[in-house]
Amino acid sequence: MIHFIDNIINSITMYRLVLYALIVIAVFAIIFGFLGVIPFSGLALISTATLSIIVCYGVNWLFSKLFHAPVNVESWLITALILFCLFIPIST
Repeated sequence: MIHFIDNIINSITMYRLVLYALIVIAVFAIIFGFLGVIPFSGLALISTATLSIIVCYGVNWLFSKLFHAPVNVESWLITALILFCLFIPIST
């Protein structure tokens, strides 16, 4: 049993684990927004998530071209989702 759990833990990178956790948090926030559990609407949360994803992707693309750096998909997505969790949603 210990080897099975160890294999599962070793099969996922820390970037991927953080990304999955932030996706779960964002999805629950959006669901709670539509249900009225939190004071922000689901549409406002979706628009904020979309805006943060677009901006983070654009900035990542720009700096990767500018400095000839390799692109890590998980990095800019993690940044976008952290910003989604930190900022107050856009009013719709």
